[in-house]
Amino acid sequence: MLFYDIIENDFENRRQFSDLDSVKLHQMIETIREKSFQDEKLVDTNKNIVDDLKEKGKVNPANSYNFISKIVATELTCLITCKISKNFQILLCCNHLISSETLQQIINQPTCPFCRKIINLNSVINLPQSAIYQGIRNYLPEDNINVTQDYSENISHDSSDEEINLSKLKSQQKVKITTSTVTTSTTRNIFKPPKFLYRKRADIAYKLGNFETTINILTEILEHYPTSYSLQYYRAKAYTKCNKLYEAIKDLDSAIKQKPYKFDAYLLRGIAYFKMNKYKESLDDLTRSLELEPNNATALSQYGITYYMMKEYDESLLRLTKSLEIKPNNASALCYRGMIYYKREKYNESLIDLTKSLRIESNNAKALNYRGIIYFMMKEYEKSLLDLAKLLEIEPNNAFALRYRGMTYHMIKEYNKSLLDLTKSLEIEPNNASALNHRGITYYMMKKYDESLLDLTKLLEIEPNNASALSYRGMTYYMKKEYDESFCDLTKSLKIEPNNASALYYRGQIYYKREKYNESLIDLTKSLEIEPNNASYCDIIIR
Repeated sequence: MLFYDIIENDFENRRQFSDLDSVKLHQMIETIREKSFQDEKLVDTNKNIVDDLKEKGKVNPANSYNFISKIVATELTCLITCKISKNFQILLCCNHLISSETLQQIINQPTCPFCRKIINLNSVINLPQSAIYQGIRNYLPEDNINVTQDYSENISHDSSDEEINLSKLKSQQKVKITTSTVTTSTTRNIFKPPKFLYRKRADIAYKLGNFETTINILTEILEHYPTSYSLQYYRAKAYTKCNKLYEAIKDLDSAIKQKPYKFDAYLLRGIAYFKMNKYKESLDDLTRSLELEPNNATALSQYGITYYMMKEYDESLLRLTKSLEIKPNNASALCYRGMIYYKREKYNESLIDLTKSLRIESNNAKALNYRGIIYFMMKEYEKSLLDLAKLLEIEPNNAFALRYRGMTYHMIKEYNKSLLDLTKSLEIEPNNASALNHRGITYYMMKKYDESLLDLTKLLEIEPNNASALSYRGMTYYMKKEYDESFCDLTKSLKIEPNNASALYYRGQIYYKREKYNESLIDLTKSLEIEPNNASYCDIIIR
């Protein structure tokens, strides 16, 4: 069988152990050998395969002890708790295997941790205690290890059943080695947990979005494998998801020292620096990652996004386009390229990219925001409202989206809805000039002139030369018959925007009331030239 030749060679070659140590270890391996006869699933017992592996150099007797130790740990370790357990049960509902400790944890809500099927506790089958566990208990601890026993976690609470709590032996390190027994490194190897079991558990937690749990699992296994590149990188990913960026960078620094030729740690560190707004450091790492893997679409995309944040839009567009040539359905790259097209007033190209991005990630807030604005600018107000409403379901306090939805409602003359959104926007950003302007105008349209004056006056304290605010405040004063104040605002507005038809019309009205008919006729005639189909302008001229 697999262990026979390895074991004999192993003990022949291990002269560094004392005779007593060799006897103890040999007794333990004999128990493992007996167990393997009973459980063929432990390893492939085809001796010919073993011989072939030896000839090919894939089985090294010098390293066989560590290999056997890993099998021992794997055989005794629960896939869920990643702890060594002495008792296991089969769940008849799904035929999965779990430890007593796991069953104890889920006893209040008994569902299988693997497939989520409901467990009938009356149909759980207890398996015989592992012979490996018995061997270690019988042969190793008696003289070599003083174990602090704890019966409180034994699911059966059977005080007659002797127990060695190996999970606590691992996690609490309650192990004391005497000078005449097995070496510390030997004992540690026996109880060293298999990396892949923790990795599998971390994968489950990560996919469920339980990033703190992922970090805890990986931290525990990193105590045993402190120089593992893959575990450090994985924990850094989880730290990044939790925005624990300094911790992520610390792990990535260590991982890069381990394997400086691996591109993915540079990429992730570049992303972490990006999240910290350290764009130069981000670019340095992204450059290094692209030197190692020039056509990596993710790195190219992140490179483009970083340039976007630095307002270097030409460089950003170049990288994003190259990224999309490699990976056409990268939603983030499409979104940022669409945003660049928007800034360049290429609204059709922007709309194409943003729409494609939203087909891939329908809840992308940035894409919904920019597409909603473009629809507003294109006067497709119903489409704009759909995007902005969806965005506000995701980000209810997005002042920008509230402002634009309020403006859109204003354009379709739903003034009450407009007022609600603009007011909420101003609760978040009290001094936003655009929101003050549009709420002032909305109050004006609703004939709430005092409220309109308050908003427009506050806006003009922020932006004294805002032509729209001056024009509407002038019109509001006109409606309140405060003609001097109205005339002053309208005149100032027309110095900034000489072709504002509404301002010309109302100033013409004031001239008319003051019996300055020539000045009135000039203003009214000009307003009619700008808006020839405005009936009210024609009426005053006829009168």
